[in-house]
Amino acid sequence: MAALIAVAAALLFGATVPLAKTLLAHLPPVALAGLLYLGCGIGLLAIVAVRRLLGVPIRFARAHVPAFLGSLVSGGIVAPLLFVQGLADTTAGDAALLLNLETVFTVVLARVMLREPFGARRWLGMAFVVGAAVGLGWSAARLSWHVGDLLVACACGGWALDNILTRRVADADALFLAGTKGAVAGLVDLGLAAMVSRPWGAITPVPEALLVGFVGYGLSLVGFIVALRTLGAARTSSYFASAPFFAAVLATASGETPLTLSLGLAFWATAVGVVLLTLSDRRHTGSHRHWHYHGVRRRHHDGPAHAPRLLWGWHCHGHDHG
Repeated sequence: MAALIAVAAALLFGATVPLAKTLLAHLPPVALAGLLYLGCGIGLLAIVAVRRLLGVPIRFARAHVPAFLGSLVSGGIVAPLLFVQGLADTTAGDAALLLNLETVFTVVLARVMLREPFGARRWLGMAFVVGAAVGLGWSAARLSWHVGDLLVACACGGWALDNILTRRVADADALFLAGTKGAVAGLVDLGLAAMVSRPWGAITPVPEALLVGFVGYGLSLVGFIVALRTLGAARTSSYFASAPFFAAVLATASGETPLTLSLGLAFWATAVGVVLLTLSDRRHTGSHRHWHYHGVRRRHHDGPAHAPRLLWGWHCHGHDHG
């Protein structure tokens, strides 16, 4: 179930890449980043408000604040600004495939910061993904990377750090986390846009940008946080890596990105890398995690009382094998 949630979240996010590229024809990059995240925040916080009226509590503790603030800055402000600026200087297809660098960065950070398993297949998978990214962004004429591709790669680093920090608060309310992050990040980005961007045109697709942000960023982020609880940061990001392929297919199908030999080779090299990352070495550690439901709060024999998780009572925790 968690894997399906992660893939669905990836598909929603992948669709935002070609759509955002289209919106950049009418909006400055910084303004677009702000609108996308503001749409995410408005939509999700509206759902949170409805749930509160139905008596569902918001799970967010003071201990979550430091990691949440770091996640907000790295993944909600810095990374989106880098991404939309890079997207303005490259094709949607190239940017889509470069997004797989987020998986590589997340796997490395998950190993270093969270001590998650790291097998030989992941090394090989990362080599394929990084090789494809270098091939996409390298300019033989200038012997350097395209600036737009480099900015997208840097954005992936910011989102990877966001993934790790979000893992530390994944037991909090997913809708509240994603909605608050979107609203705050969107307002900050729009404030920056007012200071540094060119004036907006007389007719701008603001409602469209807000809708794309709600669906592609908001609902996608909720699914990602929910999957994190069961799969861990590295495995969730591996499943989420299907998003760039969906985005690349949409970009080429729409005609925005021409289908070239280099793009095709990068597509398949990245696909091989992602498969290797997803099917990484796994060892049975003597414990497992599963989802289940309690109609009311109850106490497990192996731990303290658990507050309801996810939506209305479903939650996940580990058990040791006897």
